[in-house]
Amino acid sequence: MKLNRFLASLMLLAAGTAHADWSSVARHNNGEFFIDRSTIKIKGAQREVWSMMNYSNPQLSSNGLVYRSTKSLLQVECETRYARAIHMSFFTDLKLRGNEFGKMGSLPPWEKVPQDSAMREILDLVCKA
Repeated sequence: MKLNRFLASLMLLAAGTAHADWSSVARHNNGEFFIDRSTIKIKGAQREVWSMMNYSNPQLSSNGLVYRSTKSLLQVECETRYARAIHMSFFTDLKLRGNEFGKMGSLPPWEKVPQDSAMREILDLVCKA
């Protein structure tokens, strides 16, 4: 669950909402996941893609701020089925609107993507590129 929530949040960091071409990839109890297919970068067995998540219900950040959507830069490892989010931003409204806060960038450890998850649907789609 922790991985799914983190990766979902990270999926929403794209080069900008106005210029992004968001495609819905998966719906889950927590909300809807999107990717911008035009941002897929191939690096051997790895892929990078910008993603967005619209949450069904308001979420509370670690510093007490409420957010409704996130934008993330995801890295996926196609052969091993691992993933991580390397950049993430939080937005107060759906579709990356409202105030942006909490930009984060790091190189977290790779985590195995669960079989029945929204992240798995994203990984499968991106790895076909």
